[in-house]
Amino acid sequence: ADQGITADFLGNLFYYLVAHRMAGPNQKERCAELWKEIQGLYAHFDIADRLQNLTMGMLRKKSASSPKLRASAAHTRALVKVAKELVVKHLSKDDPAEQAMAVASHALSECYESLSSSSIFWGCILPEQSKRFAAQLVALEAHSGGQRWRVKPKLNLLLEMCSEGSQPSKVWTYRDEDF
Repeated sequence: ADQGITADFLGNLFYYLVAHRMAGPNQKERCAELWKEIQGLYAHFDIADRLQNLTMGMLRKKSASSPKLRASAAHTRALVKVAKELVVKHLSKDDPAEQAMAVASHALSECYESLSSSSIFWGCILPEQSKRFAAQLVALEAHSGGQRWRVKPKLNLLLEMCSEGSQPSKVWTYRDEDF
């Protein structure tokens, strides 16, 4: 998930924020504005696994058909909570596409939080929120005509893992995909 579905989602979300919600005369300055906000949220949440910078090339390669965050698994995971806060601040509840992004971001964050060993109701939360995330991602792909948001086969695997009734974080080969 970290370097697959989550990286795809965050890349698309951040690319959208840079294109439509950040202040600045060009992409580079709007990306810098997003980076400032991310740094503030890193400090607010006391996140240790931080990106060193954020550039447009990290959000979308020139040859890529759709955005995808280029970052390590640990950095990507840490940005899920940050993304949830960014959508609350910047996206409109009146725009259906932006509302879908916000709902997907919240659902993805809930999935990650349910993987914590301290999560009590993970067995209910993980399957429900993963399906909610997937439904919003499919809707975003349909809305964009497959131009930006893309549903990939890894989404099916994520749904299977989240619905099988076991806590995925307890059976990972490596606790951190970066290892």
